[in-house]
Amino acid sequence: MGFNYWSLTDNYEWGSYTPRFGLYTVNVQTDPSLTRHATPAVAAYRDIARANGVGPRYRPSRPASWCSLVQGARSSVDPVR
Repeated sequence: MGFNYWSLTDNYEWGSYTPRFGLYTVNVQTDPSLTRHATPAVAAYRDIARANGVGPRYRPSRPASWCSLVQGARSSVDPVR
């Protein structure tokens, strides 16, 4: 058993780097060395892994729903805030 995060760094998806969901962000336009910068998600992911999951008081920010291949792009431009 383990935990898996979607992406180590932000991806080029749907024609841009705008969707930000990586554990680390990289400024591909101005940083030729492509230095990775940790996001707040790094500490949160570390805490979840160390605790072997989320606590009983955890509440998701969105309700569970079926994935939709029809509206796949919308999920990238309407991220959880």
